Amino acid sequence: EFRRVLFRSAMLKALLLLSALVFPQILRAAEPGVFAFHHEGVLGTSLDLQVAAADAQQASAVEAAVLAEIERMRKILSTYDPASEISRLNAATGSVPCSQELIEVLAGYDWWNAKSGGAYNGHLGELIRLWRAAEQAGTLPDAVALQRTVAALRVPAWKIDPGGKSVTRTTAQPLNVEDRKSTRLNSSHQIISYA
Repeated sequence: EFRRVLFRSAMLKALLLLSALVFPQILRAAEPGVFAFHHEGVLGTSLDLQVAAADAQQASAVEAAVLAEIERMRKILSTYDPASEISRLNAATGSVPCSQELIEVLAGYDWWNAKSGGAYNGHLGELIRLWRAAEQAGTLPDAVALQRTVAALRVPAWKIDPGGKSVTRTTAQPLNVEDRKSTRLNSSHQIISYA
């Protein structure tokens, strides 16, 4: 999923910057040790982190910085947390002040949506729910409901306000609720999910 790629890209940039600015002694260590850390339940999965550092104290400081950055990004991008920034935007009806990270993710969705002719979409929540309900019922989705939902997907779900500091929701379509898989819409308006 593009949001996950952006999230990982932002995390990598932050970690590299953190390593270069806050921990320069790690970069100059003649023979650093490698310290391994394992955590469960980080963004719904496990985290294995290996840190090259001069000693355990420096490695623990890097570990703490990594976990703090992951938590900071989770508070922005988690659709599972109703208090996260993206969840607050999802519930909003007007303009909402947003972090630069969230604006970059939404701008990325806009770019990919344009490049894919609408197949990549950041507000598939209603369409996903429609297909899941049909799956549970053992039927195909109602054709009229499917057409109405797909038509609504053609309307942008948000507008990044001039100046890039806030976002206005333009539809009631929920933002994409599918975090664990990458999701796209094929030409027959069917959800295609892949790990």
